[in-house]
Amino acid sequence: MKYDHVVAGTADVPGLDDALTGKQDILTGTEDVPGLDTALAGKVDAIAGKGLSTNDYTDADKAKLVRIWDYSYGQIVPPGDNPGACLGLCPPELLPEGMVPMPGFDDPASDNWANYKFKDGSVMCFVPKFFYRINHADNPSHADYAPNDIHIVGTETFSSCAEAMLSGYVMERAFIDGGIELAGFFFDKYKCSKNALGTGYVASSIKNGLPISTAADHNPIAELTACTSNAYFECVTAAHARDGVDGAVNDDSIFFAALQYQGAALARLALAHGQACTNTANCAWFGATHNYPKGCNDNALGDTDDATVSYVTDGYSNCGKTGSGDPFAKTTHNGQACGIADLNGLMYEIRLGLTRPGTSAVDTTAQDDASEFYALKESVRACELTADWNAGSTGSKAAWGDADHLATLYDQITLSHISSDATTRFGNGTNQVLDGATSGDGYTMTAMGLPKDASAKSSGGTDLFGNDYFREFHRANLCVRSCCNWSSAAGAGVFACHLYYYRTVSSDSVGFRCACYPVSVAQ
Repeated sequence: MKYDHVVAGTADVPGLDDALTGKQDILTGTEDVPGLDTALAGKVDAIAGKGLSTNDYTDADKAKLVRIWDYSYGQIVPPGDNPGACLGLCPPELLPEGMVPMPGFDDPASDNWANYKFKDGSVMCFVPKFFYRINHADNPSHADYAPNDIHIVGTETFSSCAEAMLSGYVMERAFIDGGIELAGFFFDKYKCSKNALGTGYVASSIKNGLPISTAADHNPIAELTACTSNAYFECVTAAHARDGVDGAVNDDSIFFAALQYQGAALARLALAHGQACTNTANCAWFGATHNYPKGCNDNALGDTDDATVSYVTDGYSNCGKTGSGDPFAKTTHNGQACGIADLNGLMYEIRLGLTRPGTSAVDTTAQDDASEFYALKESVRACELTADWNAGSTGSKAAWGDADHLATLYDQITLSHISSDATTRFGNGTNQVLDGATSGDGYTMTAMGLPKDASAKSSGGTDLFGNDYFREFHRANLCVRSCCNWSSAAGAGVFACHLYYYRTVSSDSVGFRCACYPVSVAQ
């Protein structure tokens, strides 16, 4: 129900006054808020100390009664001092078959807020559609963080991308799939681990799982029923088996190896959360420095920036079990137990959506042309991408191929500031790092989590962006890796992005996680 979480007043809701600015006019009468009286019935106690019935509150009171981000289905709880920040509820009618809410999913203070479980046991978090604005004088954090200030709002503020753009905001690319604007996306709470399903094995998102890797000696992906090797491309195949039978691939699977678009959206949520918070009450990793999610990255089952963080070994080198970080909330994207864990280190993650052409399935050559980067088209459904390589434009949905094939699934983008071979980091003094453009190549770069130009990166990076690695290269058959691993130190993080590797390589420190989109009546 839309007004399940009625709140008592601005004193109990940090930031409510700011959220209500300019919106009091829509709360001046119940006739302008259809169903408000009914929704508030029986909730008089929530109107703390006012002794009001649902029919005799004043206009001034009404402006305080309903939180604009009222946790209604499909609305994100905004970054900042809010329980449940940076997540939200999937509209029940859009839940995929086999996906069920976990106990406490609708309580922002619960460890399971916005957490759902799929029938294989995988825990996934729902990220509702949101809009962001970068480096704008009206952003609440502009005075402290310009030109790297970011402000995020949800569908309570704008009903469409076109409306948002009028105020300088833009919708995350991660919410468009198959040419359709969707209500949000589901993202694995944990990195994938091997899990029995019927008579087979699949990759599941389970707390304290042994993270799958693309190597024979470390929880190998080849042990999954659907996979036959330990190459990176097997992550695409493995994702399609989560909703299959006995570990076999489901040709109509809703799951896919997570997109770089989605990982970048989570990184921006973390950035905005750190800028909007004022204490650790609803963001365990908040601080004056190192103000970002922590993880397993110091090569000793801890975090290089926070000595209080520790992990349980998975038995291989200094890799930890996924979700075993303690304090757990410090290792999530929102600093709360309900959040998405282990985006900083532990294991690299394969991310789809950005690639380069090859001349064959095993081409790994270095290339000179910076114009040959390809970003996944909005018209393509991510769940239809396959692990194959394809030449020409034959209707294949292979995630990799030659230039002719890629042009059928991807938009070519020129990234002239990305070197043919360099190891840099995000941030360069006080320079702007992410492009605030609402269209064009600038928008696509930010959607992909890439720095805006050469001045946005440096050898040392900046603390605001975690000093996260940005590995530059022009690689044929590019396969993006994110997050970094257990030994990457400060280079690991939510923004970390490696463009050096390719689809057929394997590694003991590379795994993946799955994502899926809610049901759409248009699909």
